[in-house]
Amino acid sequence: MLTVVRSILPKRLLRADLIAKSMSFEAYGDKEKAEKFVARQVHRLTKLGLLVSHGSRSSRWYEPSQDLTKLVSDFSLEEPLNTKAVLDELVMDEARLENEISLSLSELEEMRALSVRFPILSADADGMISNERSRITSLYGKLSAVRKLKASAEKLEAKQC
Repeated sequence: MLTVVRSILPKRLLRADLIAKSMSFEAYGDKEKAEKFVARQVHRLTKLGLLVSHGSRSSRWYEPSQDLTKLVSDFSLEEPLNTKAVLDELVMDEARLENEISLSLSELEEMRALSVRFPILSADADGMISNERSRITSLYGKLSAVRKLKASAEKLEAKQC
């Protein structure tokens, strides 16, 4: 997104050009969605003084203010890589996911026991059990992704040492 903003900054900005650029994003591929997106962003940026509008309503064009130009040029595309902080956050995410999975498994086990104990509620319990299974599956997927990224971060940290 920042590269798109940088590519249009020094120019005079026409609404049609902004709509065309925004349609390059998957979420705004539809022209109507892109028009609404551009209208919202232009309105916000002009209210904040980051875009200056010129011309009448039918032939309006926009110019980035000096504040916007400075803001975008000061922003770095590359963030400094702090593998220790990334690794610490991944370890915390892994622990949180493991705890959530453990809690969900206990809840699932208790739901099964209660549905056997109270057969009148078994229909409701079956739906809840199914939802809980789906949630556990999703959590396992997230945990797997975190573990893979953690292993990658550990390798990266070992290379930096």
